[in-house]
Amino acid sequence: MAFNNLSTEIFRKRLLPAAKLIYQQLFPGSQYFDLRPDGERAHVLDKNFGIDAVISMPDGSYVTLQEKYRDNMFLINNAFKVDAPIPDFTQEYKNACGTPNEENGEWFHLTAQLYFYGWSNIVPDFFDEWMILDILKYKMIVYQSGGLHNIGKLQKNRKHGAASFYCIPLRKIKNAIIYASQNLHNTL
Repeated sequence: MAFNNLSTEIFRKRLLPAAKLIYQQLFPGSQYFDLRPDGERAHVLDKNFGIDAVISMPDGSYVTLQEKYRDNMFLINNAFKVDAPIPDFTQEYKNACGTPNEENGEWFHLTAQLYFYGWSNIVPDFFDEWMILDILKYKMIVYQSGGLHNIGKLQKNRKHGAASFYCIPLRKIKNAIIYASQNLHNTL
């Protein structure tokens, strides 16, 4: 199946306008540059450094961004949460886990400055909840905790690429959250 036809990519593209609206509210006058416009041929910054997009600020400076959009069921269904009722942040760890092609995932390449993480509404056409992490603060929390295995629960995604990931309760990384939707902010 072509990358652009994957359900996760269709979902991402459907929600991208909503993410851009949030960025405009947070960074008025900024411009968003997606480093994944054609999907299959990932930009070197995306592939090797975990940078999905660049935001150009009105003064000409730049901020790098990683993004993840989650389905509403991961927000509302407590069965999908490590620390219910608070939702989890998921950090990809390995790709093709358990296969001869296993390789390091996003965690090992993540050098963007900010991480936008949002849970869609039911439709999905907007985000019910969202947050932006300061990635350096997030990584320092993980390192000071002794690693991802000490703050999250290892899971395996069997849907696309057999990736493994850690489900991390937001309360464990809340000091790295620099922006959040009002309800999420009040929950933490």
